[in-house]
Amino acid sequence: MKISLVLATKNRKVELERFLNSLSIQIYKNIELIIVDQNDDERLIPIINKFSNELKIIHVKSKPGLSVARNKGLNYISGDIVGFPDDDCWYDNKLLLKINNFFKNNLDLDGITGRATDEKGEDSIGIFDKVPGLINKYNVWYRANSNTIFFRKKVINTIGGFDEQLGVGSGTLWGSAEDIDYPLRAIKKGFKVYFNPELTVFHEKTFEKSYKKDSPKKVNQKVFYYSAGMGRVLKKHNYPFWYVTYKIIRPLIGACVFFSIGKFRRASHSWNVFKGRLRGWISL
Repeated sequence: MKISLVLATKNRKVELERFLNSLSIQIYKNIELIIVDQNDDERLIPIINKFSNELKIIHVKSKPGLSVARNKGLNYISGDIVGFPDDDCWYDNKLLLKINNFFKNNLDLDGITGRATDEKGEDSIGIFDKVPGLINKYNVWYRANSNTIFFRKKVINTIGGFDEQLGVGSGTLWGSAEDIDYPLRAIKKGFKVYFNPELTVFHEKTFEKSYKKDSPKKVNQKVFYYSAGMGRVLKKHNYPFWYVTYKIIRPLIGACVFFSIGKFRRASHSWNVFKGRLRGWISL
């Protein structure tokens, strides 16, 4: 089976080269990579040329927006399996072999997800479940991230592309959760998506890195937009009121606790999670 990888990228060269290096040493070689370039210059050409003899790369340009770019990349896929790596993630050399074997040996399953971890094996984007199993409406929040989603092509053909109102660069308030919305739509169509916590994709700890380099104001803005995306998806997929209440009130309680013990930056973080989720939920 051929594996098509759709990678949207903007403003990253070192990280992209790291990913291409990890792709070039994969044991499984039946791969194509669609690089969807959102830069307004040709900065990626030298990097792409460096790997052009080792990898099948299709290089296309796109206007900004993560979901917009991925959807453009989907127009070029020819593989049986489709994945969506970020430009700042990377693979161990057996990952795509594991993906191929999973789909070959599990004909009744239509997709697989895993964990995003750092090099030490610690969760790097949120907190992931520790036990394997099918994804459903409630556990999807702990069992999916776009870096680790791999679908059979028939899923893509049925549900279409990503919601372009969601995700980084969308131009809306909803700066995340496109990768939660996508498997939810697959599940609604009756497809079976399996989570395996032992399937891992490497990714730096996103918010830890942001906390170190960005101002508190910028971090809080990111937190708000990302949380608003979650709220939007909670409303879009008609989650019951009890579940929505739990997801929205929990960070508010956290903000009060952190404030009471003098952890003001943590309190501010939780407060912006609360505001974002609430704003996203009342959006539809």
